[in-house]
Amino acid sequence: MKFRYKNTDCPIISFYSYKGGVGRTTALAAFAAFYASTYEKKVVMIDCDFEAPGFANYFELDQVPPTNGVLEFLLDRQFAGDEVKLKPYVIQVSNKYSGNGEIYTILAGNLSREIAFPDAPKYGSHFKQYLEGISRLNISGEDQMFAHLSDLLDEVHKEIKPDLILIDTRNGINDIFGNIGLPFSSIMVGVFKNDFQSMPGLHFFLSIAMQSDFVTILVNSPSSEDKLSESFKEKVKQFFQKTNFPEDKKQALKVSYIMKDSRLDSLGTTDDNALVNLVKDSSIYKPFFEAVVAQLDMKKI
Repeated sequence: MKFRYKNTDCPIISFYSYKGGVGRTTALAAFAAFYASTYEKKVVMIDCDFEAPGFANYFELDQVPPTNGVLEFLLDRQFAGDEVKLKPYVIQVSNKYSGNGEIYTILAGNLSREIAFPDAPKYGSHFKQYLEGISRLNISGEDQMFAHLSDLLDEVHKEIKPDLILIDTRNGINDIFGNIGLPFSSIMVGVFKNDFQSMPGLHFFLSIAMQSDFVTILVNSPSSEDKLSESFKEKVKQFFQKTNFPEDKKQALKVSYIMKDSRLDSLGTTDDNALVNLVKDSSIYKPFFEAVVAQLDMKKI
């Protein structure tokens, strides 16, 4: 890995999936609510899935005024440097979801039709300008993206002082995963279905993970029953049998699952209490939550 983010003030967990529809962003949002409310921690969520942003579906963020996000912040810093402050790009989530903890979110950008005017020396932006901004930001440029994301994370550490940062990356084999997920993560969560189409992505992810410094947690989602989770573990085992990765790296890999549940269909709809109820009754997420918390406990957060 050419670059590695050096600020270790708090763990950074990146969420990756090879295919969509596996509940990656939902799992991130659910864990943010669970961890903030249960442990009274300060959690920051950052949406780096620029082409399919999903955070507005949670925490009633679709009801807040138009707000710029990661994309605009990165472009604004190029334009005006240190004059651009982080605060206007950050939304604090209601304590309905965070309890005695705190959740802050930075959207991928402003996808509304209305202009957002942050307290920054720039023009406001909206959906059309967001699309133009994607083309202006060199997402595939490794040096550039590392420098820009390091700047963003440095500001997050300085202004918010979080206990935990959660980053949502884009699904598939792409530059977002390579240039955002890998250099910045202390823990990487890979979310995969247990089906034939997902296996190339699983093998790609494992090959990268076994050569990286971060802790890896594989999540089979959605899993309809325990035996499917065991089948998923068997596929991981079979892959390792064909490789020569160090034994200690393979042993360090954690495998968990998220149970399939009809209540997940209510997330991101008009049922504002769906996420709250799922976190309170966390049976479908319990194995996943426990796997992540165990790794955070090892980091003494």
